[in-house]
Amino acid sequence: MKNVERKIDFHTLIENLSYELKLEKGKNDLLLTFQNATFETLTEVAFEARGYDYFGELISTESKEYFLIQLKNLNLKPGQCVVNYKIQVSKSIRQLDLKQSYVIDMTGQKEIYKESEYQIYYYDKFFPDSYKDKKVLDVLKKFNPSATCYPLETQAGWICCCGYLNKTENKRCKYCQKIKDEVFLECSQKSVEEKIAAEEKEFNQRMEKRMLERDRRETKELILFIIRFITVIILIILIFAIIIHFRTG
Repeated sequence: MKNVERKIDFHTLIENLSYELKLEKGKNDLLLTFQNATFETLTEVAFEARGYDYFGELISTESKEYFLIQLKNLNLKPGQCVVNYKIQVSKSIRQLDLKQSYVIDMTGQKEIYKESEYQIYYYDKFFPDSYKDKKVLDVLKKFNPSATCYPLETQAGWICCCGYLNKTENKRCKYCQKIKDEVFLECSQKSVEEKIAAEEKEFNQRMEKRMLERDRRETKELILFIIRFITVIILIILIFAIIIHFRTG
């Protein structure tokens, strides 16, 4: 376990944004990857884009310093990711800066990205390469594959078992979409320790049962061996008795 620092934007509409430009065969493709960080299914996501040429000079479009990149006809559920969404852009663009603009959900409701509200926080993170941490993570990940820590209430909000800080009023984690009450019920330190103890007890009981079955099997095999051995000895004695009888008869 290690105390780690994390920074999140309370106003973000998407998470894990990454992108790259690929200039191939005369086409300049923008590959977009991101995750829906709202509680709604999105049909459209838009970004403000600023493009720069080979020399790093800003490319203006229609008297604006930025242009809109719009992804339409989506069916992006809460927490779901878009991976390598391809959009063709001008061949003159060599570098690109993207900023969230707005999203539209299935009801047609448009939410515009507000100014960022960053929050820096700290939490104790478990690591799978630690033997002690692995026991805890094995239990946590049965509930949530992205789990990394115990949930925690703080003055800034509540930290989910995935390590994401949510506003106090959020009933569901914006990152993994798990319900807050279920997270604290299933992933609290007390609950996890009880589950580990129960699993260890069950494991020990299985091992005892296997050892008992092995001992019974070995005892049975030993008895059979002794019976076979005695039978062979008796047969040998009988054979010698018959031989001696015929020689002296």
